[in-house]
Amino acid sequence: MIQRLRVSMVSMGLCLTMANGPGARPALAEGPAASLAAAVDPSNVYVASFEGWGTTLAWFANVTGGWSDADRNALADLLFGSNGLRLNIVRYNIGGSSASQQGMRPGGLVRSYIDSNGTYDWTVDGNQRWWLSAAIARGVDTTEAFANSPPWFMTSSGDARGAAGCGDNLPSGQNEAFAEYLTEVVRHFRDSWGVTFRTLDPLNEPNATWWCITGQQEGAHIGRTQQSALVQLVGEKLLSKGLTGTRVSAPDETSPGETVGSIGAYGSAARGHAAQINTHTYGGNSTDKTNVRLVARSLGARMWMSEVDGSTGAHDHGAIAPALWLAVRITEDIDFIRPAAWVFWQAIEDESNQVSQSKNWGLIHASMAGGSRTWSITKKYHVMANYTRFIRPGYQIIASGDGRAVTAYSPASGTLVVVIYNNTATSSQVTYDLTGFATAAGPATPYRTSASENLAQLSPIAIANRQFTATAEASSVTTYVIPGVMGTSPRPGSTYDLLANRSSAKVADVSGGSAADGANVIQWPWNGGINQQWQFQDAGGGYFRIVNRNSGKCLDVSGMSTADGAAVIQWTCGQGANQQFQSAPAGGYFQLRARHSGKCVNVTAGSTANGALLEQRTCGTGNSFQWWRETP
Repeated sequence: MIQRLRVSMVSMGLCLTMANGPGARPALAEGPAASLAAAVDPSNVYVASFEGWGTTLAWFANVTGGWSDADRNALADLLFGSNGLRLNIVRYNIGGSSASQQGMRPGGLVRSYIDSNGTYDWTVDGNQRWWLSAAIARGVDTTEAFANSPPWFMTSSGDARGAAGCGDNLPSGQNEAFAEYLTEVVRHFRDSWGVTFRTLDPLNEPNATWWCITGQQEGAHIGRTQQSALVQLVGEKLLSKGLTGTRVSAPDETSPGETVGSIGAYGSAARGHAAQINTHTYGGNSTDKTNVRLVARSLGARMWMSEVDGSTGAHDHGAIAPALWLAVRITEDIDFIRPAAWVFWQAIEDESNQVSQSKNWGLIHASMAGGSRTWSITKKYHVMANYTRFIRPGYQIIASGDGRAVTAYSPASGTLVVVIYNNTATSSQVTYDLTGFATAAGPATPYRTSASENLAQLSPIAIANRQFTATAEASSVTTYVIPGVMGTSPRPGSTYDLLANRSSAKVADVSGGSAADGANVIQWPWNGGINQQWQFQDAGGGYFRIVNRNSGKCLDVSGMSTADGAAVIQWTCGQGANQQFQSAPAGGYFQLRARHSGKCVNVTAGSTANGALLEQRTCGTGNSFQWWRETP
């Protein structure tokens, strides 16, 4: 992240990210309290097992880890303790700066473990390591290591902040040395300090153009071709060193669109090593966020939202507006990216920095530049707790039926959690329909954060006929915890899904949104169109008709042909076996086999290009024959 260049993206309004894209959530009109209905759908599972919530340790740990035991432990309790946020994920920053590095913001100088002579000094960065140990002692169960920059002496500029002119700052001849350094650090943590990082990301916003030698933090522009080579090298070195407990994550680009672009430029070997796709969400709309999750799914990789923060309004610890901004961001990210984990940028920010720039980054503001060692808890902290204290690792993230809500369910405990924000000046009533569950005993206990409340527990709301009505007060975030929720109903047959291809991560699309018989079915990136949505209707005998939402017509092998290369089109639905397909399992995906020919739906020539035609072909093992379904 780089705060000084992101004002235009994150500080102009509570709903900025989604203001112009499909799936936007405009503020409700002011006036009398609105009455809404939302059907929670436990059969529509966004995330099967949520891994949890986290923070990056850079840069606050580099400063506050050197505070007194009483102070640093108090801060650690606020983030990781059972009475705090209960974060269970941390990202550890492998530094690249020299001891003599100039121009860094407080905490920004994170020492490299290796010097220009190739000598390792394992005594550096003790403050951040204290925080890592403190977090693990308080229950953190997932750790990731990442680098903002190569060590200064490996860079083009000789400076870990970036290059002159903000260009590439990792010469291609240094890929090997950088990969060796990162994996040696990971090995030392495992062998000497007992910490096995689950993932290692060698990149941080590598395609960004703001990593300049005049900056105040570490950063490096690394072009996409070189990213691919570096990811592959890091993956190979982890394996050759026996570091099998650590896999590669990448690319931690600024936005989902940038992440899709970078992964798309990687070679097959680099993609094969990327066990986890990390994206930041400093930009991007719902379409971008959906497409990045499709890319991760096509690779069989875990999906993380690995960094974001932002600011709105003038600096004010108690302001509700920045907290509502955070709630919107969490909700949109979870709705569309559906990440296995959601990780905040640095939870503790430097108070002097926030005051000087009149910003509200961070959850806690601490005096890092002086000797006072004091801190203030912001309203954002309390809203973060609305999510982190109740939606716990292992919960399912399910469809809420409400664009302002995140809904999570624990089948093990029978607990349902609904977190809803209202970022308007008018209260609204929402009736939550829980009839998708077999039983819903309740009651629903609310915990509200508003301008005058901090996670205040309110009177329980009774559940009647598996429904409850809640009031979303103006400018508030409310968590409802409902016990005794058990059993689910089958997913309704009226649901429309995306039909996504494993090879390209693109979706089946009726070309041009045509409603005509004979229109080609192609692959195209998800764009929110209903011509990309399909309903699977039972045709008997284990076969389905696949009906397009836009046209109401069926997926069809043209002319009832049995030949390889026959076009897959749309046609008015009938009883023909050329409109009936079987979903045959294929290692976590499926093949679509036409009933009349026994052949499979394929992307022509295995293409990953936009507009490539779908065809019928003798079933093969390639990824272009493999598909999956998921809700938009």
